[in-house]
Amino acid sequence: MRNRVLDVVSTGNRLPPHRDGPPSTLSLSRGDVILSINRKKINDRQQCLDAVRDSGETMEFTVRDSRDGTVWRMKTTLRSTGQRFGVEVDDAPGGGAFITGVEDGYPATRNTVLDKVEDAGHGPTDAHTNWSARKYHPEVGDRIVGVNGQRIGNMQDFIRAVKSSPTEITLRIIDHKTGSPYLLRTLLNPVNSPSRLGIEADDSDGEGVEVQNVYADHPGNRCQRAQ
Repeated sequence: MRNRVLDVVSTGNRLPPHRDGPPSTLSLSRGDVILSINRKKINDRQQCLDAVRDSGETMEFTVRDSRDGTVWRMKTTLRSTGQRFGVEVDDAPGGGAFITGVEDGYPATRNTVLDKVEDAGHGPTDAHTNWSARKYHPEVGDRIVGVNGQRIGNMQDFIRAVKSSPTEITLRIIDHKTGSPYLLRTLLNPVNSPSRLGIEADDSDGEGVEVQNVYADHPGNRCQRAQ
């Protein structure tokens, strides 16, 4: 049975990124992704739980901020028993541990920032890709098979990938008419919005998820397409 932290998300010490240097402390939050612990890559939920359990008093880790994609290197002092860190996690698409809950008052809410590992970017797209000025959107029946370079296997993968994306998202899509792949990118709504992307989808018989609807006035309806 999973040791769950139910729907308790801390907002204390949740600071915006600083242009001239990192904040001294930062709380983790739902949607962040833990990438490594004690300089060992984290591939899934179980590796994260094992790494926390096996850590000494102090734990160093890297995390991708859900707000803008910045990767921070941090350290914190763990509790000696029980919930040592105070996060609930699940597997993240493409690797890492996706944070689904943070318990107030636990070490996860008071981490010392060591440095910024990676600036907020625009997703793992080719820097030399030319993007259309014209706006596009996926067609009903198209399949979304990748988000920000991460493979999408089902709806759960898709939902997590959208939630954990930075300010911009890149979608790899299979055209339902031709079977050809294409790339779209768009700026997302804020993390706390009711819908960040505005694309309704469902599990597909094949790879990825199948587009059911694209809502007007949402980011999914105003994408740029790779040329």
